[in-house]
Amino acid sequence: MAEDAPGVTLRDGRPLMGTLLEITLVAESEASGRAAMEECFALGAALEAELSNYDADSAVSRLNAAAGRGPQPVPPHLARILQEAQAAARATGGAFDVTVGPLLALWKKALLRKALPAPGEIAAARDRVGPGRLRLPGGGRAALAAGAQVDLGGIGKGYALDRMGERLADRGIARALLNFGGSSLLARGDGWRVLLRGAGGEIGILSFGGRSVSVSDSQGEFSEIGGRLYSHIVDPRSGQPVAQSALAIAVAESGAQAEAWSTALIAAPGQAAFARARAAPGVEVLLWRPGAAPEASPGFHAAASLNFTGPRAAPGGAPVAPDAP
Repeated sequence: MAEDAPGVTLRDGRPLMGTLLEITLVAESEASGRAAMEECFALGAALEAELSNYDADSAVSRLNAAAGRGPQPVPPHLARILQEAQAAARATGGAFDVTVGPLLALWKKALLRKALPAPGEIAAARDRVGPGRLRLPGGGRAALAAGAQVDLGGIGKGYALDRMGERLADRGIARALLNFGGSSLLARGDGWRVLLRGAGGEIGILSFGGRSVSVSDSQGEFSEIGGRLYSHIVDPRSGQPVAQSALAIAVAESGAQAEAWSTALIAAPGQAAFARARAAPGVEVLLWRPGAAPEASPGFHAAASLNFTGPRAAPGGAPVAPDAP
C-alpha cells in the first residue's frame, strides 16, 4: 500500500509471464488511470510473446533455433534485453548468465526422471554456456554459437517492469507500484509497503520507493532425488544446482539489474557475488542463509526498510544442495 495522495487510486491484476502482475497507481482520473493500466498490461503481453522460451514462435525461440547460423535480425526489445543481460554477466562475474539454457534443460530433464545427469552430460552442457557464446554485433542482430540457448527467465520480468515504468512516466503517473508475483517490484514515488514472501513463507514488510526490487529464493522450486533436494537455480559456471539454501533481495535502479543481482547472489558460492554487488553502483543487496543473520550491503537499509522475519527451512529440514555427481 502507499501513503495517501491526491487523485484516484486504482488497482488491478492480470496473469502474465507465469505469475500475476498487480498494478496499483494514483491518477488524476479513473479514465486516465485505467488507460495507463491497460497500456502496461498490453505491453507486458507483447513482451511475453517476444521473450518467452515457452513459445516456439517467440523472437528468443527463433534466435535459439538459429544457433550456429551467424548473426540473426532480432526485434528492438530482444536486442536491448540481451545487451543488458551481457552487461549483468560481466558485472556479476558470470554468476548471472542468460546463456545458461543448456544447463537448465539438462537439469530439468534429470529432475523429471529422478536421475542425476552423468558428469559427461554436465561437462557437455557447460561447454555450450558462457557470455562468449552470445555475440551482439549491432545493427539489431544477435548471434549464438552452435548449441547455445538463451533463457531470459532471470531478467524478463524486471525488464518488463522497466518498460512499463517508462510508459507510466510518459503518461504523467508519478505514483505507482507494479508487483510481479511478489518477487519483482517497481515503485514510482515514495511510501510504498509490501509484504514479501519467499518459498518458506513471509519474509517481512518492505518499505521503499523510486526503486526496483527483486527477491530470489533457492527453495522456490526444487525436486528430490535420492533423499536430497535439488534447487531450480543452476550456477552457470559449475553446471551444478546452488550449493546451499539462501534468499537474496536486490534493490536497484532498474528491474533488470535487480533481477540479475538477486539471481547471482543465489547462484554464486561464498561471498564472491556479494562483494561484487557491494561495489556495483546503484545496487543494494541483502543475503540470508539459514542459521545466520541477514547480511546487507552498507546502503541497503537506506534504500529500503525491511522488517525481516525470515522464511522457514526447507521441508523436513532436508538440505537443498546435493553432492556433485
